[in-house]
Amino acid sequence: HEARVENPVKVKRGTSGIPEITAKTPEDAYLALGYLHAKDRFNLMEYFRAVAGARSEKLAGEESRMIDRLSNAAGFSRKSQELAKLIHEPYLSYLASYAEGINLYRERSGNRKISPVKWTPADVISVLLLKEWASAFLSNRELLFQIPESDKSRIISEIIPEELQYHYRTGEEKNIEIIRNLTEVVRKNIGRYCSGHAFLVPAEKTENENPFMALSLQDEISLYPAWYPVHIIIDG
Repeated sequence: HEARVENPVKVKRGTSGIPEITAKTPEDAYLALGYLHAKDRFNLMEYFRAVAGARSEKLAGEESRMIDRLSNAAGFSRKSQELAKLIHEPYLSYLASYAEGINLYRERSGNRKISPVKWTPADVISVLLLKEWASAFLSNRELLFQIPESDKSRIISEIIPEELQYHYRTGEEKNIEIIRNLTEVVRKNIGRYCSGHAFLVPAEKTENENPFMALSLQDEISLYPAWYPVHIIIDG
């Protein structure tokens, strides 16, 4: 799938820096969005693509070996290729347009040396799979409060809800330590899909009839793909 802008696309930023895309078709809008994402988040996008593809050795430092083994075991790259083949139109064209927007910025900015391989729809899917998996892993109940069975008590139950407790047996300490180390590596190098809060007040609920949006950001690693406010208008 080769994507090209079929009609003029208008992109402008408001006083807060939030971009507004006006396009005639969804494909043109997605291409512009891919370009904007790459312009504002390129290094982070390439980092997550490398992690999902088990190629983080030059990017993640000493913990890259553990990260790459994890990505290989989870099969983010392989599964993304399989999922891409199952996507029907027009959604595959939307993904192709988005990837083409990333590649357009990549070529214009001279980042082909940093990123020698073009982005594909499967690359986009692999990053989403990576972030969704990390969010699920970090939200696992067994990771919240790991308590030895010998420490079971009424006082602990009064402080920590029973459904958030995970009691491990004597002899499982090594496994628990491995899980704790892995949790810290995932939190530091991948993070949750999104970390923070956001809300939108629609135009009909405000005095000046303008929509109002606000968000909080808890860590920079969530800047892609979740935290990116944008206003898209399809005027076709």
